[in-house]
Amino acid sequence: TGARQTAPHMQRTAAGVGGSSSSSSSVELKLVVDDKERRTNSAPNQVYQYIRQDCAKLLQAGLPPHITVDIDRDELPLGDYAWLLLHQEHNSGVRGPAAAAVDDDSNSDDEAAAAGERSQCVVAGAVVERKVIRDIVGRSAGGDHIRQLQRMYQFRDVLPHQLLIIENLTQLAQNYLVYSSRGSSWSHTAIYDEATLFDFIVRAAVSSYGNTQKILLAPSTGDTRSILLAITQLLIYELQHKQHHQQHAGQQHEAAGELTYPELKKQVNEVNRRLPRWDVPVELAHQGAADVVPPDTAFRVTAGQGQFEGLKLYSHRTYTGSNHLHVTYVEGRKLLILLDSFHKQAMLEAGNEPTAQHEPTAQLSVVQAVEVALEMGVLLASLLDAFVAESAAATTGVEAAAGGGGGGDSSSSSCRVLLVENLVGPTGALTYMQKAQQAAAIHSCKPATKKAAERQAEMCQLDGAAVSQHLWLWLVCFALKQGWHVQLCQSANSVGLFLQTAGSRCCCFAQQLEQAGRDSSRRQELQEQQEPGLQQQQQLPAQQQQHQQQRGQPELVIADSEG
Repeated sequence: TGARQTAPHMQRTAAGVGGSSSSSSSVELKLVVDDKERRTNSAPNQVYQYIRQDCAKLLQAGLPPHITVDIDRDELPLGDYAWLLLHQEHNSGVRGPAAAAVDDDSNSDDEAAAAGERSQCVVAGAVVERKVIRDIVGRSAGGDHIRQLQRMYQFRDVLPHQLLIIENLTQLAQNYLVYSSRGSSWSHTAIYDEATLFDFIVRAAVSSYGNTQKILLAPSTGDTRSILLAITQLLIYELQHKQHHQQHAGQQHEAAGELTYPELKKQVNEVNRRLPRWDVPVELAHQGAADVVPPDTAFRVTAGQGQFEGLKLYSHRTYTGSNHLHVTYVEGRKLLILLDSFHKQAMLEAGNEPTAQHEPTAQLSVVQAVEVALEMGVLLASLLDAFVAESAAATTGVEAAAGGGGGGDSSSSSCRVLLVENLVGPTGALTYMQKAQQAAAIHSCKPATKKAAERQAEMCQLDGAAVSQHLWLWLVCFALKQGWHVQLCQSANSVGLFLQTAGSRCCCFAQQLEQAGRDSSRRQELQEQQEPGLQQQQQLPAQQQQHQQQRGQPELVIADSEG
C-alpha cells in the first residue's frame, strides 16, 4: 500500500528478550476453565484435559524467561475461559510449564491450595464465552447469550480482549429447538435458524458492543482449542513486552491499579444484581424481522482489481449510524495465499529469512510467532483498508459527477467485517491444502483436470507447516489487535445469506434513524410553535404585578387557565 509503516512491535531485539535480567520475579499465566465447561456429561473433564495437552505445544515452542503457563479450573464469574496472572518473587515458587501442561489431576494441588493461588491472581485482560449451536439456539428465547455479552461489556476496561465463540456449523441452527421462555419461544431474542443467528451477529457487530467484543465461528472443538491457545500466546507476548519495557525503564512491577480475581468476582455479583433480569440492550435484540433486501440493492459492490484481485467489497448504501458497515469478501483459498505471502514478508522483516520450506516456522518461539502474526495483521489490515478507501474514493467521484451525494468517508467510524468462504472445516481450503501437499509428497494421484492441477500446484507453494500451525493465531491477532470482525462461512449459500441478512438489518436501522430524525424535527417544530404562547403566559403575571404596584393596590396572583 506504500504508506504503511513497520509496526512498533517489530522493532525489537533478538529472541529471548528479558533473559539477561537479574530480576528473580516470575509470572504464571493461568488459563482458567469454567467448571461447567464440558463436551459431554459422560466426560466432564475432557475439554479441560485436551486444553492441558495443547498447552504442551507452548513449551515445545519456547516460553520467555520467568514466564510459565498453567491450566486451572474454577467456577468463573464471567465467561467460560479467563486468564489470570500470578506474580511471584522467586522462580522456585513457580511450577515449570512442562509440569503445568502434562501433570494429571492426581498430582495437582488440592482445591484449597489452588483456590489460595487464585485469590492472589490479577486478571490478565481476556475472557471468552463459548456457545455451541445447540445451546445458543435452545436458550436464546430467554436472552441468555445477550445478557452474557452485556455482563462482559461492563468490564471492557479491564478485559479488553473479549470473544464469543460460536461452535459447530451455522447451518445446523434450524435443527435444534428453542426452549420456551416466559410463555413464548419466539421472543425478540430468539435464534431459530441460520438467518436469525447471522442477524444477531450483525446487530452485535454494528452496535457499540462490537467495538470491544468479537464473534468467531468455529466449526469444531479443535478450532475452539486453537483459538484459546492463540489468545494465550498473545497474552504471553503482551506480558513479556511489558516486562521488557519495565526492565529498560528500571521499574518494578506494581500491583496498584490491577483488578484481582476476588475483586472481579465481587464486581460481577454487583453487576448481576444491578442489571434487570428480563431487560436486554435494545441494539442486541431484534424488534421483529427486517424486510428482505437483496445484497446488490442494500450494498454498493466493488470487485477488486490489481493488488485487490480476489476481494469484493460490500459497503452499505443507506445505513450511516455510529458504525457504517463495510463487508470485505474473500474466498478461503485466496486468503490462504494472501496470508502465506504476508507470513514470508513478516518473517523477512523480523530478520528470519527462510532458507527452506517449513524450517523457519519450527524454530519460532512463542514471542516470535506472535510478533510475526501481529505484523501480518498490520499488512492484511493495510491491504483491506486501502481497498475500502479506494472504493469509497471511486464511488464519491462517480456520485459527485452525477450530482449525487458522497459515498462516505472510509476513515470515519465503521464496522469492518472480513467475510471468508470455506476456509476451515472438512471441505475448507485449509484441509484442501493439507491433502494436496500430502498427495504431492507421495505422488499418489494426478489431478483430473488442468484447473485442478493448477490449484494443487498453487496450494503446494504455500508453507503448509506455518499455515496449519498458526492460522488461528493469525486470525485472532487480526481480529483483536486490528479491530476487524472475522466471519467464517462454510458455503456460498451461507455467504449469500449473511450478506442478505446484514443488508436487510442495516436497511431497517437506516429507516429507524430516518424516522427518529423526522420525530425529532416534529418535536422541535411543535416546541417553536408553543414558545410564543409560553412567553405570553410568563409575561402576563409580570405585567399585572407592575400594574397593581403602580395603582398602589395589593399584589394579586393570577393563576393559569388549568389552575
